[in-house]
Amino acid sequence: MLEHAIDKLPETYRLVFVLRDIEGLSTSETGQGLGLGDEAVKTRLHRARSMMRKALSARIGGRMPMPSLFMPLNAIASSPRWWSASTEGEAGGSAASAQQQLQLTACLLGGWPRSIAAVSWGVTMKTNLKARWLLVVLAVVGCPLVAAAQSYPITVVASAEASGASGALTGTLTIHVEQLMHDLDFKKAADALKYGGYLKVVPVLRQLPQIGYVKIGDRQTPIKYARERTEKPRLVLATDHPVYFVGGGSPGAKPTAGYELAVIQLDLDAQGNGTGTMAAAARVKPAPDGSVILDDYASAPVKLTIKPAK
Repeated sequence: MLEHAIDKLPETYRLVFVLRDIEGLSTSETGQGLGLGDEAVKTRLHRARSMMRKALSARIGGRMPMPSLFMPLNAIASSPRWWSASTEGEAGGSAASAQQQLQLTACLLGGWPRSIAAVSWGVTMKTNLKARWLLVVLAVVGCPLVAAAQSYPITVVASAEASGASGALTGTLTIHVEQLMHDLDFKKAADALKYGGYLKVVPVLRQLPQIGYVKIGDRQTPIKYARERTEKPRLVLATDHPVYFVGGGSPGAKPTAGYELAVIQLDLDAQGNGTGTMAAAARVKPAPDGSVILDDYASAPVKLTIKPAK
């Protein structure tokens, strides 16, 4: 419910809402990140909260008092009036809906106390602030909570094998990942692809901070996307420019225009050994089911055999 309501916000309001009420940034920090003045941030946040109130009130049938949507959580938990209004009889809804309302209200808050207690039908749950923020951010970006399989930074050396029009090609490349991307940066990229397609996601990636590189010879291509997943391939990387056009110099090769990224997918063990593939020049587009369709310039992806760098 919360994720759906946030996704429905116009982008200009959604970014401010996520930065202020999900990430917990200050007004000035939010303005610096988005290139806005303090008054613009405050105005957009006010409008975003108003839109969220209306959307969530409609979804839960108007049974949650409007002020409680953004009141402090410790006030909610200790407020008999709010509790009775949300839980008693048919007018207040079922136990399940009351619990859902309390959880929803908690998710919408900024500036929570360092330790919070949420009472849900006699069950008291205590969650520290940092863990709670992490759960909310992951819910917003729609990415499952994954324990990192690797410690970062990592540097690995990959033996690459590709098939081109002129036959098999082999080489060596170095992949360095300083850290996984920030959840907010992931959200920016995911939103750009979802709402604007390939033409929107490329400039967004190029504006994100560099978090690694792919190196072939003396040439380094910045990595801007690094995300671990629950399923294989576990680690997915993307550069903001192509790494190499496999077969691009062959007679009759197709045009290279439009293939502006490279996508690398890796399965690594704790020591940095593993396998993977690389679309060294690619473009992407969203699929109707929410997944990503990869269009590789090469006829087949580059196969990678990986060992940790010495």
